[in-house]
Amino acid sequence: MNRFIRLIILMTAVTAAAGGCRQAENAGPEAVVEAFNRAVTCGDWCCAEDLCDTASMREYLESYKEAWETIQRTDSSAAAIAATILSGAVLEFDKVERDGDSRNVYYTLEADGHTKERKAVVKKTEEGEWKVTAITDAI
Repeated sequence: MNRFIRLIILMTAVTAAAGGCRQAENAGPEAVVEAFNRAVTCGDWCCAEDLCDTASMREYLESYKEAWETIQRTDSSAAAIAATILSGAVLEFDKVERDGDSRNVYYTLEADGHTKERKAVVKKTEEGEWKVTAITDAI
């Protein structure tokens, strides 16, 4: 394994460890969405799964993880570039709407001059923690 790839792996591990996975007590919907996006961005799949509540989100994560691993296997340079771009992504919240027991969190991700408007649906569990139940393009 060359030095550059080791550096990328080390940076990803440090970023994941620094971000932590535990929700802060009384973390609101926006904090959970931000933590989820941070976990996905740095490849902390266990943390991302802990922030989800439904099987559909676990499938979403699995497909994302498989795509990421495929890129790493087939073109490590492209994976390194993508990791660098994702690490600099900016998440800005646009609005939060109440929808019964759920909250629709609208946000914009910006990375390397590209923006993507997204909507995350979060719902409070019986334990009182907010969990991501869906992520879609914002409409």
